[in-house]
Formats: sequence, structure tokens, C-alpha cells
Amino acid sequence: VRAALEDVDIDPVRLTIVEARLQLLHDLTRRHGPTLHDVIARHKELSVEIQRLKDGQARRSSLATRRAAAVEALDAQEREVERLRTQAAPAMADRLKQRLATLALERAVVEIEVGGPGGDRVELLFSANAGIAPAPVAKVASGGELARLMLAIRLTLPGGPPVIVFDEVDAGIGGATAVTLAEALADIARDRQVLVVTHLAQVAARAQHQVSVVKEGSQRSVASAFSLSNDERVNEIARMLSGDSCDATARLHASELLERSQSAPDPRRVV
Repeated sequence: VRAALEDVDIDPVRLTIVEARLQLLHDLTRRHGPTLHDVIARHKELSVEIQRLKDGQARRSSLATRRAAAVEALDAQEREVERLRTQAAPAMADRLKQRLATLALERAVVEIEVGGPGGDRVELLFSANAGIAPAPVAKVASGGELARLMLAIRLTLPGGPPVIVFDEVDAGIGGATAVTLAEALADIARDRQVLVVTHLAQVAARAQHQVSVVKEGSQRSVASAFSLSNDERVNEIARMLSGDSCDATARLHASELLERSQSAPDPRRVV
């Protein structure tokens, strides 16, 4: 034994490595064991998870590259849309001015400013009188001017909401302009519901249906709405023309207005 022991070459470095290895295996079995077979199985599971995470990083890098390409393409499209909108704005403003000229706003000035990404910020500048610089519509347009401007926009642009309400759109106009206004409202009503609050006989006569709104009461006011028959419409339009529904001349004129309206191309829904 002594001779055999003398033949053993003890390497302190190797001994340290082996002892460290044994300690590591002991720690692993205590944490993931109880056997080395369990440790090896756990090692395989963690290897798969690590590889999955590495693959995820690779996918993330690929997605970042694709996202950068998509953002660049989006920026190019935004610039193109902004260019087209900026190019179309003056033509749109000219068409609006032409429409407004037929609605008793011959001196109206309209400007359209386009800005922001993709031209998404669009501001409509308006002036109803010559010599006054255009300003944002909300600051300078009266109720009647705003209604007529909306009417001009709806006549110029396609689409729009299925129901449109015009309140006092005929303020400050009459005669031939009122007839033009009535035709414009009827044109819009060909593919949507249009409600118009009016005091003009020309506009009321052009409607397909007419509702009379009456406010009554001495101590407490109550507003009532009545759908008018054809005969009642003659009376109401005569009253709008002369203030007296029994006036023979006014009734004759009212009948003529209604007959002329019925002979015109019929819009689908005008009230």
C-alpha cells in the first residue's frame, strides 16, 4: 500500500478542479435533483428556453428593421398626401367662392390652409366682405353665413352626414337668390335628409314636406309643430309672402310656387 501510495502523483490543481466539480454537482442535485438525471433533464429544458429567448431577440431585431421600413414608407405617403391636399386647396377654395356667389355672398373670400403631418391640419379662412382679411370661420362668420358656407361645402364635396339641419340659412337674402338657395337645398336632399328652418316662401315651397312651428301661451310659452297638408301649405306660404293667409294675390302666388316646386326634379327627402 505504501509503495502504491508513493506511486500516486497528487496534482493539487487537478484536485481543486475535481473537488469544485463535485461541489457543483452536489449543489445542482440539491437544487434541481434529487438525481443527476433530473439535473440533466432540467439543463435541457433551460437550454430550450435560452434558445427561445435568443430567437426572440432575433425576431425583435427583424421587427425593428421592418418597422423602420414601414415608418419610412408612411412618411413618404404622408408627404404625398400633404402635397396633394396642398395642391387641391386653392381649387377647392375657388369652387366654394363660386358656390357662395350664387348664395348672395358674391364678395366672400375663402382660403384653405393645409399643414401638419399628411396635411391633417386644415383650416378654413373666411371673409364675407371685400377688404376684410380672411379669418377662421368660427370667429368671423354669422349664423346665416355659416349655414350658407356649410351649404356650399356640401354642394362641392361628396359624402357627408345622412341628416343635415340648416337654421336661418336664408338670412339676408331674397328674390332670385332665394330661389337659387332653394334649388341648392333640394340638390343636397337628393341623397340625404335635409331639415331647413326658414322664413322664405321660396325655400318652403321647394320642400317635399312642410312643418309649421307655432309658439303660444301668455304665462308660459309652448311651441307646437304641425305637419301641413297641401291646402294648409298654400295658406302658410301665403302668410309668409304677405302676412295674411287670406290674401287672394298671396294665395295665388303660393299656389304657383308649390306647382313650380312639384314640377321640378323631385328630391328624395326635403323637409
